[in-house]
Amino acid sequence: MGVVTVNHYRASKLPKELRKDIPHDALVKVTVEEEVKREAPPRTPEELLAQIERVRARQTRRVSSEDAARRIRALRDEWDD
Repeated sequence: MGVVTVNHYRASKLPKELRKDIPHDALVKVTVEEEVKREAPPRTPEELLAQIERVRARQTRRVSSEDAARRIRALRDEWDD
Protein backbone atom coordinates (compact mmCIF):
# COMPACT_ATOMS: atom_id res chain seq x y z
CA MET A 1 0.00 0.00 0.00
CA GLY A 2 1.44 3.36 -1.02
CA VAL A 3 1.42 6.33 1.32
CA VAL A 4 2.72 9.82 0.52
CA THR A 5 2.89 12.57 3.15
CA VAL A 6 3.88 16.16 2.45
CA ASN A 7 4.35 18.61 5.32
CA HIS A 8 4.12 22.41 5.04
CA TYR A 9 2.15 22.33 1.78
CA ARG A 10 0.53 25.60 0.70
CA ALA A 11 -3.25 25.37 0.93
CA SER A 12 -3.49 27.56 -2.16
CA LYS A 13 -2.06 24.65 -4.19
CA LEU A 14 -4.85 22.29 -3.11
CA PRO A 15 -7.83 21.65 -5.39
CA LYS A 16 -10.86 23.71 -4.43
CA GLU A 17 -12.91 20.69 -3.26
CA LEU A 18 -10.14 19.78 -0.78
CA ARG A 19 -9.39 23.30 0.41
CA LYS A 20 -12.94 24.16 1.57
CA ASP A 21 -12.65 26.68 4.46
CA ILE A 22 -8.86 26.59 4.85
CA PRO A 23 -7.26 30.00 4.22
CA HIS A 24 -5.17 30.26 1.02
CA ASP A 25 -2.03 31.27 2.90
CA ALA A 26 -2.22 28.38 5.43
CA LEU A 27 0.32 25.56 5.51
CA VAL A 28 -1.19 22.09 5.65
CA LYS A 29 -0.08 18.49 5.97
CA VAL A 30 -1.25 16.33 3.05
CA THR A 31 -1.36 12.55 3.33
CA VAL A 32 -2.45 10.39 0.39
CA GLU A 33 -3.06 6.69 0.92
CA GLU A 34 -3.75 4.14 -1.74
CA GLU A 35 -6.99 2.26 -1.16
CA VAL A 36 -6.66 -1.49 -0.95
CA LYS A 37 -8.95 -3.21 -3.38
CA ARG A 38 -10.70 -6.22 -1.87
CA GLU A 39 -10.96 -9.06 -4.33
CA ALA A 40 -13.98 -10.63 -2.69
CA PRO A 41 -16.03 -10.00 0.42
CA PRO A 42 -15.20 -12.21 3.38
CA ARG A 43 -17.01 -15.53 3.41
CA THR A 44 -19.41 -16.63 6.08
CA PRO A 45 -18.74 -19.88 7.94
CA GLU A 46 -21.60 -21.48 6.01
CA GLU A 47 -20.03 -20.48 2.68
CA LEU A 48 -16.66 -21.89 3.75
CA LEU A 49 -18.24 -25.20 4.78
CA ALA A 50 -20.10 -25.40 1.47
CA GLN A 51 -16.83 -24.79 -0.40
CA ILE A 52 -15.09 -27.51 1.61
CA GLU A 53 -17.89 -29.92 0.74
CA ARG A 54 -17.58 -29.06 -2.97
CA VAL A 55 -13.85 -29.78 -2.88
CA ARG A 56 -14.41 -33.05 -1.04
CA ALA A 57 -17.04 -34.07 -3.58
CA ARG A 58 -14.51 -33.62 -6.40
CA GLN A 59 -11.96 -35.88 -4.77
CA THR A 60 -11.86 -39.19 -6.60
CA ARG A 61 -9.84 -41.13 -4.05
CA ARG A 62 -10.64 -41.08 -0.37
CA VAL A 63 -8.45 -42.66 2.27
CA SER A 64 -9.83 -44.10 5.47
CA SER A 65 -8.08 -43.27 8.73
CA GLU A 66 -7.14 -46.94 9.11
CA ASP A 67 -5.54 -47.02 5.65
CA ALA A 68 -3.69 -43.77 6.34
CA ALA A 69 -2.37 -45.14 9.66
CA ARG A 70 -1.26 -48.37 7.91
CA ARG A 71 0.66 -46.37 5.29
CA ILE A 72 2.33 -44.22 7.92
CA ARG A 73 3.36 -47.27 9.95
CA ALA A 74 4.81 -48.87 6.82
CA LEU A 75 6.85 -45.74 6.04
CA ARG A 76 8.02 -45.51 9.65
CA ASP A 77 9.00 -49.17 9.69
CA GLU A 78 11.19 -48.68 6.60
CA TRP A 79 13.58 -46.71 8.79
CA ASP A 80 13.83 -49.56 11.32
CA ASP A 81 15.21 -52.05 8.79
